Amino acid sequence: MLTALKNSLSDSYSNKMLAECLEELINPCNVLVIDPITSKYSFGHFRYQEHLVSEELKTNRNISLSEISIVDRWIGAMCLYAQETDISYLFEEIYNKYGNIKRAKTCLKAMIEASPKIRRGSLRDLLVEYERSDEFDSAVLNDDYH
Repeated sequence: MLTALKNSLSDSYSNKMLAECLEELINPCNVLVIDPITSKYSFGHFRYQEHLVSEELKTNRNISLSEISIVDRWIGAMCLYAQETDISYLFEEIYNKYGNIKRAKTCLKAMIEASPKIRRGSLRDLLVEYERSDEFDSAVLNDDYH
């Protein structure tokens, strides 16, 4: 880790400072911990890992949020993302990708509750409208087959 830091930051910071910063992340901060099985460093707190993922979700446009919204293990990171980002666009993105929002409903509900209070009402209304669209589409498809 120190070698990587030195390679990328030694032009701006002394090697001693980089070593001290790394050490502080390990002890006393416990942001980095050594894995007893692999002897590699990792982030000790799962919530911190989710925070880093949510930051990546905000900046990396190559990540398809509609795809990860249907996978339960992403909900924590998606909720952190929703705290700082307007998620209203995501409903249509999911609907366009899957033809409904059913598979992402658990994640969307959690994201709504994690959103700032001022946005929650309109997001809940949006969820209701998309649920109605799902019901309507389902009814139309069932009528087509009968």
